[in-house]
Amino acid sequence: MDELVSSAYRDAVFDGYRLGKGYEKLWLQTLGVDGLLFVGSLLGLRQCARLNRQISAASNLPTNNTPL
Repeated sequence: MDELVSSAYRDAVFDGYRLGKGYEKLWLQTLGVDGLLFVGSLLGLRQCARLNRQISAASNLPTNNTPL
């Protein structure tokens, strides 16, 4: 009986260790995805600001719309 309990305990500890390693890998992957999303959002905001400046500059140009 003691050998059976010892084996079950050892297996449970090993399963917990493997589960912890799996969560660590998953955490690292999600950290990488978070970083990519952060950089992508910064680049997107920068592009939106650039387009906004171009639109503003284009709307301030003098026009040749003289009434006839």
